[in-house]
Amino acid sequence: MLAEGYPAVVDAVFVTRAERDRFRAVAAEYGAPFLILDFQAPEAVLRQRVAGRGRQNSDASEAGLAIRERPLASHEPLAEAEAGCVVTVTGGQDEARLLWKPVLERLRSRPAPARRASA
Repeated sequence: MLAEGYPAVVDAVFVTRAERDRFRAVAAEYGAPFLILDFQAPEAVLRQRVAGRGRQNSDASEAGLAIRERPLASHEPLAEAEAGCVVTVTGGQDEARLLWKPVLERLRSRPAPARRASA
């Protein structure tokens, strides 16, 4: 997608800086924008959401509460050098329009990336 000039969203939990740095390098290689969405919500709210999705069987992810606990053990906080790439999304922003508004604003404020030449 990036090679064709399209943006991509990587939906994953990047708990280590090394993981985030790898994706930042790929974005830079293709001249694509790079943002980190830092989702913030109280732990009780996160647990409730994961449990609710499991009860409703409405989530494409297989991640249950046990999976939710894993990243907490090895989480590396965002570094000061990453601050310019971060869009913080708080747990209270349930309406999709409000949740994505700062992300879209940041992406629109960046120049369109040049397409990478095909090999």
